[in-house]
Amino acid sequence: MKYEKTKTLTEKEIRRLTGVKRKTFDKMVEILKKAEEARRRKGGHESKLSIEEMLLLALEYGMSTEK
Repeated sequence: MKYEKTKTLTEKEIRRLTGVKRKTFDKMVEILKKAEEARRRKGGHESKLSIEEMLLLALEYGMSTEK
């Protein structure tokens, strides 16, 4: 699922999809953005996916393999 579509989900639906609350997801994005800024100072190419998209993919994958 695309990150933009998750904005319309209810709290219960986002929790079912990712395993975390929206507030926790937003805090994770904030932390990852700071880490990405530090990494970008060292050089390298720009990611094609946004931080939100990468985190969403990782959490969805984790939920699918959790069983």
